[in-house]
Amino acid sequence: MGIVFNEEKKVFLLNTKNTSYQFRIAEFGFLEHLYYGRKVNESVDYLPVRLRHGFEANPYEMKKDRSLCLDLLEQEYPGFGVSDFKTSACSVIHADGSNCIDFRYVSHRIYDGKYTMKEWLLPKRKTQQPTAPVNQSASTAIRIYVMTGY
Repeated sequence: MGIVFNEEKKVFLLNTKNTSYQFRIAEFGFLEHLYYGRKVNESVDYLPVRLRHGFEANPYEMKKDRSLCLDLLEQEYPGFGVSDFKTSACSVIHADGSNCIDFRYVSHRIYDGKYTMKEWLLPKRKTQQPTAPVNQSASTAIRIYVMTGY
C-alpha cells in the first residue's frame, strides 16, 4: 500500500490491498481523475478519452485553442463559473459578490504514517505548518495544495 507520484507523467497512484486510485495534473494545473478500481501497478494515463462536442467553453488561457474543455475533463475538484458546467465541488461568494472559483494545482507533499483528523485539518494561520504523523506505519498520506485566481 502506498502513494507514488510519477514525475514525468504527473500521475498520482494510490494503492490499497485490492484497489487503485489514479489522477494526474492535467494542462494548466487542473486535477484530472483517471481511474478507480481493481488494483493496477502502473499508470493508466492513456484511459481518458475526451470527445469533442459542437460547443466547448475553454479555460481563458486556451484562447482559440479548442483542445481542452473543462466540461469534458473528469476533474477531481471542479470549480464553478469557469467553463465547466458540471456540479461544482464547493460554493463560494467572494467579497465583491462574484461566485466563480477556479482550483489549480500548486504543489503536493506525500507523508509517511497515519494522521488523525485533527492533524489533517489545515493550519489556522498561514505561518503554521501541518503537524507530523502520530502513528508511523506502512500507510502514507498525501496533501494537495491548490489555489484559485478568483
